[in-house]
Amino acid sequence: MFSRVAYSQWIIRGLAVIIAVILWRYVYNQDRVTRSTPIPIEFIHKPNKKDLFSYFDFSNQEVMAHVTGKKGDVKTAIDYLRSPLYLKGVVDLGKAKKGKSVYPIKKEKALDNKIFNEVEITLDRDVIHIPFQEIIEVTVPVKPLVKDLNGKQYKVLGWEYIPKKVRIKGLEDEINKIKSVKTKVHSIKNKKKDYTVKLSFKRLPRHVEILNAKTVTLKVKIDHGIRERVFKNVKVLTFGISPNSNLTIREKDLKLDSIIYRGMPKALNAINPKDVVAYVVLENKIGEQTVEPKLPSDFKDVEIVHYLPKKLKVNVIRARKPKG
Repeated sequence: MFSRVAYSQWIIRGLAVIIAVILWRYVYNQDRVTRSTPIPIEFIHKPNKKDLFSYFDFSNQEVMAHVTGKKGDVKTAIDYLRSPLYLKGVVDLGKAKKGKSVYPIKKEKALDNKIFNEVEITLDRDVIHIPFQEIIEVTVPVKPLVKDLNGKQYKVLGWEYIPKKVRIKGLEDEINKIKSVKTKVHSIKNKKKDYTVKLSFKRLPRHVEILNAKTVTLKVKIDHGIRERVFKNVKVLTFGISPNSNLTIREKDLKLDSIIYRGMPKALNAINPKDVVAYVVLENKIGEQTVEPKLPSDFKDVEIVHYLPKKLKVNVIRARKPKG
């Protein structure tokens, strides 16, 4: 059996070991420090922008590296880490997908140095959040912006444009907000006749483009006030047969089917239908004659645009002598 003295010695020895360990840990920790420095993040295998896009700024991204060890070793390691040639954080985006996802940050030594074996290096974060969007294409209608459709001196009969629709491509969230593609505002002002103009598109969001058109062609039809008036069964006067001859014409009522005049409404309304006549000049001889009617243009601010028939057949015959 142990004596009381031996037992006490073992207790003393055990306490001495515990105290020695505590002192060693204290001295060891007193010599250890932790310092921090930023290191660059490199993104590899980034997706093609034609498939996925992100507003995330991939340039100048950094992560904080914490270096723990003996004071001298830490200082030396920090000096090396300030150069991106030795250590960097690497984010692999080879499996990037639509939406906001978490991607791990891995430490990668570009150049090794034995000092790194003497210290412990940790990163203040081991993941990074990056959102990606899909690039999509859709077809949307075109909307020309046209104003001042009617003025004092003109009236717009109508307008048409091409293309009616366009194909646009861009980020999904921006594309989904676009219901139509508008042109810059075009003002119809003091136009006296039909015309065609090319309109530019309004600016779209930065990451949206129109694929199949650069401009919109707008065709405008203007009513400038000119009208037409038709006169039917127009009387035809005859000239050329001498009053002293015994000749006359067989047709008792020589007429044109119609004459069309064109001009402003005021001038057309001023024409008296009784004043609308045509005439033909006949030869002073017996027989059938084909003649072209003459149309006097005695009316102000109008013009003749059409008449029928273009030619008349007239039979010149000997007049019967009166009985008695």
